[in-house]
This record gives sequence, C-alpha cells and structure tokens, in this order.
Amino acid sequence: MAQRRFRDPSPSSSALTIIPSLSYRISEDWSCVLAAELTQRWCDRTAGISQDNFTFFPLGAVEFDVPERWLGGPDMARWLGSPALEFFGGVEREWSNVSSAEFTQVTAGFALRAGWRF
Repeated sequence: MAQRRFRDPSPSSSALTIIPSLSYRISEDWSCVLAAELTQRWCDRTAGISQDNFTFFPLGAVEFDVPERWLGGPDMARWLGSPALEFFGGVEREWSNVSSAEFTQVTAGFALRAGWRF
C-alpha cells in the first residue's frame, strides 16, 4: 500500500507498507496466522529537518473455531455467526532518524469473532 498524508501544520508524509502473512490449519477447530507489517515513512522537510521512520510489527494469532456441536448444531451455529475465539500478540518497533520518535509497543489480547453470511 502506498499513502500520501497532507498535514496542516506540516510535515506531510509519504509511506509504503507491505504485510506478508502465513496461515496454517492445525486441526478442524484450530488455526494460526503469522504476519509482519513493514512500513517506511518519509516526512517532508520542515525547519531544515526531514524525518524518516521504519516500523516493523510482527503479529501472531491462534484461533479456535467453536464446534457446531457445542452450540446445538449447524443451524444454531449459523444463527450465532459461527463464533471463534482469537488469541493474539505482537511487538511493534519503530526506528527513526529522530531519536524522540523511536518506540517499542507490545500488543496482546483476545477477541470473540462472529460472522453472518446472507
């Protein structure tokens, strides 16, 4: 993905992001995914300073699809949106030529996912 941000006040910036991923079906009810977001951002020169940032954000997730039999059968599972539990974690690291813009952030959590098809 390519992006151009226009800011007032400056600086505006341009960025390029790629997110390669790999998924694997462990069993009928379990799956996992690994992804890594890589972003390079170039900021316009302001007051003689030009900031360049690089962000690396690897993320992993494990998903448990709740079996239909636990929900009372396929019809009830469909009405409930075929729910799944997702557990995820990652570490975001940003490097910059401006030291005050560097950071590391840890992300972890879980989510309940459901989806209905019409």
